Amino acid sequence: MVNHITDDMVADAPDEREALLELFAFLNRFSGYDLLFVGHNAAFDFSFLCAACNRQGFSVNFRYLDTLRIARSTLRTVPNYKQDTLATHYGLINPMAHRAESDALTCGRILLALLAEIES
Repeated sequence: MVNHITDDMVADAPDEREALLELFAFLNRFSGYDLLFVGHNAAFDFSFLCAACNRQGFSVNFRYLDTLRIARSTLRTVPNYKQDTLATHYGLINPMAHRAESDALTCGRILLALLAEIES
């Protein structure tokens, strides 16, 4: 079990290729846009995504902002740069940490807070 995700919870999950095809179908809806992803420790996450794409023969070039890197270059008063620590620093609450939607919303809010801090 990782991050309280059990084998039972992913028992019916699609295989790697099917999951990637679903992701690309979703992203294709935005094909007219210049997509820029945002993530916390995004380099880590995108390394797995790119490796999966390579295994399946897909050529990809994801562009992203990494709130971890931005925080490290901007903040000096936090004890560490974990997403939960940064959320607390900015007075944000992540009600379901380690769940995609909640983490994504928190990451977006952290990005906005970091940008406001950089701008001031």
